[in-house]
Amino acid sequence: MSENNHGKPGEISVVSKSAQALIDDALNAAFDTDPDTLQTFAEEKLQELDHVKATEDRDALKAALQSVWYFAQAVNVAFRGGDFVVAVDLLDRAASGFDQLGQTHARDISVGLGAYAQSVLDVRAMNITRAFDRLQAVEVYLNKAGTFSSKYKPLVDHMKPEMLLIASLLALQQLDLATGRTLIEEASKAANNVADVYYTEGRPERLAFRGYAHLYRAFYDFFRSISDSNQFEYDRIVANAAEVNANARSASDLLRQVEGMSEPVRIASVLATGVSQFLEAIPELARIMKKVFDSSFTTALPGLSTLRNKIHLAGETLAKAGPQATAMVRFTEQVANQVRNLERLARPTKKDFGVYSGLVTTAAFAALFLLTSWANAIFGLNLSSVRLITTCAVIGLIAGFGFGALRFRSLLFPAGQKDKDSD
Repeated sequence: MSENNHGKPGEISVVSKSAQALIDDALNAAFDTDPDTLQTFAEEKLQELDHVKATEDRDALKAALQSVWYFAQAVNVAFRGGDFVVAVDLLDRAASGFDQLGQTHARDISVGLGAYAQSVLDVRAMNITRAFDRLQAVEVYLNKAGTFSSKYKPLVDHMKPEMLLIASLLALQQLDLATGRTLIEEASKAANNVADVYYTEGRPERLAFRGYAHLYRAFYDFFRSISDSNQFEYDRIVANAAEVNANARSASDLLRQVEGMSEPVRIASVLATGVSQFLEAIPELARIMKKVFDSSFTTALPGLSTLRNKIHLAGETLAKAGPQATAMVRFTEQVANQVRNLERLARPTKKDFGVYSGLVTTAAFAALFLLTSWANAIFGLNLSSVRLITTCAVIGLIAGFGFGALRFRSLLFPAGQKDKDSD
């Protein structure tokens, strides 16, 4: 279990083989206990040493038990309380102490769990690439930790869903939806496995991991909806409207039932609610966009105000989850801008309507003038140039402005001209 080379820089010098054996036995006993009692074990042994005469052997054994305490405290604050900042510092201290004692297996499991704790902080800061690199190092160190690693298999199993989730988010950010979906499914299965293997029905942890499994799939639904919307795949969005929000709703329902939820569960619950609100709005947006594309010109689109409010609510809810939801908040802001622009373009001003009508009038006049000029020449209709132009202009104005063309009658039929025609 140990590789203690006396005289190495930074190592604690252990002068007797009996002391080294005591350290090995203490660490084997410590890491063989349940993680819940590991800290208590270390504290009791440290109290016993307080009554032992100070020697180099005693100091080395105390340093080993102190490192065990750091390790146990880190596990408790990180995986029970969600305080990964403190956990990183404690695991670093534990790894340093084990390394000085030549306890490589204890050191490696401390370094491995420390890398995991740091990766969680990277995820919260949305540094997905660095988090993924750290997670790859986690398995390397845990595999090097020998029997200590097998003692902590439940902890590794609990880490696996989030490790797969991070990998899937990295793929989705690179717009690799196929790989992202595969990894999301694996993460969801791993979360369900933790719920089934380690927790009985009714335990809050079982509800939490069941909720995580649905939340992971909801993340894919979120990215897929954004991708479809950006590519104008509105038919697909509308067709999947009935089930697109199912995972997010299930995640939200399950996570809300967790009693005495920790900070990670609270954040997951907020994310599930925000994603659900967003996925509820996306099919409505798709239906409105289909209406826009299916019509040549529209003066108003009902429901945009309500839709804008829903998307705004989703953004506000997601923002409460903290930095790790930044990308999702930005997505909602982009969609909100899309809705605002759609609302603006779908409600033209009178000036816009006049420009539109003027274009129709010009096009109609040009076509009619060419056609009637050709007919007048070929068939000898003997229409004067004034009457020809006036007739084409009247028909063009009616085509563009409808009854609004009456406002131009004074221009086309001056009073003198009307009297002359009547004669």
